[in-house]
Amino acid sequence: MQALPHLEDLSLAKSFTVLGLQVKCIQLHVFCDALSSGYGACAYVCVAYDNYVRCSLVIGKSRVAP
Repeated sequence: MQALPHLEDLSLAKSFTVLGLQVKCIQLHVFCDALSSGYGACAYVCVAYDNYVRCSLVIGKSRVAP
């Protein structure tokens, strides 16, 4: 519990590519939907290499109306 106040200082580097591999294509895919009761959205980055594709969640957000 003593380290909890230092949580604000925590920083994580996000890397969506694999070091050492040749990137062929990078795509950003965004999905969203909404109703009067709320909405949701998410974004994925897809990185294509020579022999496979890696997709990672970048951000997701949702809200529900009160």
